[in-house]
Amino acid sequence: MVQRGGVVVRPRLSERLERCHAVTIVQAPPGYGKTALLADWVEHAPSAHTAHAPDLPGILAAQTGGVVVVDDFARHETAGLAESIVSALARPGAPRLIVATRTTPLLRMYAWDYGLDVGTVGAGDLLATESELAEMVAAWGGRAPDGLHEATGGWPRVARLLVEEGSAEEYLRHAVLARLERQSLAFALALSSSRSLAPAHRRVSPGAGAPSSDVFERLLESGVVQRRVDGCEHVPPVVAAALRLLVPEQEALAWHRALVEELGHDGDAASRAPRMEHARASEDWGVLAQLWTRHGLQLLEVDEAAVARVYSDVPAEAVATWPVLTLAVATARALRDRRPFHDVQPVLWQAARRAAQQFKGPGMDHGGDLENYIYLAATALIDARMDGRWEEHRRIAEAAEERYRAERGPVPDSQRYAWFLLQVFLGEMTAGDAVRAKPAGRRAHVVAHDAPDSRVSSAAAAAGMCALATIEGSARDAAYWSEQYAAVAREEAWGFGYATSLFALVRAMRAVDRLDLEAAEAALSDAGDPRCDVEFWPFALLPRTQLALLRGAPGDMLDEIDRVVSAHQAQYDAGGWGTRVVACLRVELLTALGEVGRALEIAESVADASTAVIPLGARAHLVAGDAGRAFEMARQPRWDAGVTPRTRLGRLLVTAGAAEQLGDRHGADAAFSAALALSGATGLMATVAKLPRQVRQALLERHHRALSAEALELLSGYREVFETSTEPVRLTPREKVVLAEMGRATTLAEVARRLTVSANTVKKQAISVYAKLGVHDREAALERARVLGLLPPAD
Repeated sequence: MVQRGGVVVRPRLSERLERCHAVTIVQAPPGYGKTALLADWVEHAPSAHTAHAPDLPGILAAQTGGVVVVDDFARHETAGLAESIVSALARPGAPRLIVATRTTPLLRMYAWDYGLDVGTVGAGDLLATESELAEMVAAWGGRAPDGLHEATGGWPRVARLLVEEGSAEEYLRHAVLARLERQSLAFALALSSSRSLAPAHRRVSPGAGAPSSDVFERLLESGVVQRRVDGCEHVPPVVAAALRLLVPEQEALAWHRALVEELGHDGDAASRAPRMEHARASEDWGVLAQLWTRHGLQLLEVDEAAVARVYSDVPAEAVATWPVLTLAVATARALRDRRPFHDVQPVLWQAARRAAQQFKGPGMDHGGDLENYIYLAATALIDARMDGRWEEHRRIAEAAEERYRAERGPVPDSQRYAWFLLQVFLGEMTAGDAVRAKPAGRRAHVVAHDAPDSRVSSAAAAAGMCALATIEGSARDAAYWSEQYAAVAREEAWGFGYATSLFALVRAMRAVDRLDLEAAEAALSDAGDPRCDVEFWPFALLPRTQLALLRGAPGDMLDEIDRVVSAHQAQYDAGGWGTRVVACLRVELLTALGEVGRALEIAESVADASTAVIPLGARAHLVAGDAGRAFEMARQPRWDAGVTPRTRLGRLLVTAGAAEQLGDRHGADAAFSAALALSGATGLMATVAKLPRQVRQALLERHHRALSAEALELLSGYREVFETSTEPVRLTPREKVVLAEMGRATTLAEVARRLTVSANTVKKQAISVYAKLGVHDREAALERARVLGLLPPAD
């Protein structure tokens, strides 16, 4: 653009005037720059000149060629004048005509009747783009306030008033709003609640007065409603503010209520956000509850800001009447306060638990609204999952599924059903039942993929399946689910935080596996505090523990695990996935601290429930110098469906390390060769790095051809992860009792009295305890036992 005489010339508009239409109509509300556009164009177009509207018939009849330009045409237009003008324009050699007008002229209709070519430069064309508005502000010598284009929609005169005077309210009131009757103003105020107008906004009528389509057209002509070049219509914020100063909100209530009903008839995705806004303005809490129940995730995806505006201040009495609003209000307040999803997840899920109380209420077993039933069933699944009530979780899921299938009929699966299936999957996942979790996750993803407006559920299901595959070390499955996640996720959107937080943990675990510790730490910073992670806290501990081991800080991580477990005590005590994961992590950390005996006790306590602990226990024996027991344990024939690639790799590596220490070079090479092949296929380099360094280097020297130069250098030089080589302390149950009483009593005689046995018996057992602990007296025994974790720390 260029400036001429203080006017910013917009070439795209000048080009429109150059087009050879018989009639070009420049139609827009006041303040859009029509007069300035025509004046500048006429000044620099040699064949153009201006005229007054009443003189047009004579001028057009006499002139041949050229262009005649008329401003403010509507002031003088009559049917007779319009017909005379087009009659003159229809003759051969007639000049072209350009007119500027605020309202739709009769001239257009008459020109069409005569078959003349008519061009239009409309209000949407005259609205300034952001770059044009910036140049205008510079030409005015001012400084644009923040959000000027968004506030004005690019309305030039209004924007200039905001820049130069700080307000356009008086201009809008007198030049625009004063021309409209009261009903139109009330309708406009109702429309201003919606950021983007839907077709229903044109159709609605509050039951009295002129049809709304007529009112709507008047609002368009006046500029109160703007139609952008892309066809979208809205009331610009600066106009909405002026309307609120002029019209009491009470006058718009009838329009809001009518719009809630009319938008409900449409039922399409584009109508939901506007319907939500109008329901809030009319305090229709029932509609707001229904919208959240059926379309909450879609509303979050489409317009997070609108959700925050509408639901954050719903009064407590409305929530009491409509409990399903509990989760909506908690979500909206988190959005309003700009709190990351992973930080407020406990608050959201506590809100879901309050909503779940309605699931057991009257009428929930038979009859009622199916969508509401499925929504409340999903909240009941969250409630059961948070306490680790796995059997109850399954009963709810099965009963709700049975009812849904019986009553759904021949309609597509809904957004709420997809969300319900996601909760079923997450329940099986946190229960630690991979056999049930995997088909549940696949089904949730398929239904969410096909159900309308279910991208959030689809992304969360894909992230969950990717997490399972990553934990197992199944590289192919992890890659597949990573692609499915990437296809639907919007990582910048708050509503996708459910999925993005989990996928951040996936990225962290993958980075640890390939020994990229900096990338792992960066990913963990996106995942949030595991104490706030209701579902995935066990998975959150996995990469953190591996980082602690690889960086040589196992002690601090043990304390962190204790803190996280205390935050999720009910789930942990229920014996699900979290219990087994924590046991495995504690085995590794205790082994790194040299507390091998305690590590082995924990490993034995979960051995029947988890094959993943087998290589960890075997490695503890290897670290303690018992290569024979390590070899035997790693080779034990328990290779059921629960043996994952990660577990298999761990067992192969311990087998190789133990065989190497036992002098079985052939056995060591065979196991290590298989381990390297599996490590290459899965990307699990960190597991190789956990071999005792001396053994690892010896094996790598013989198998260097199987690795890239980069991988060989990384693995060969990696620090010792398990530095302590300590014989595990294995006390008998009776010796543990005696040791515990020694911590409470001051003499062995007192211990004997407490246990009601002879002093000689206690003395023999104490001597055995001293020998196993490598000490010679009671005080040293107690100190050593506390170091090894056999006794709690002293007060």
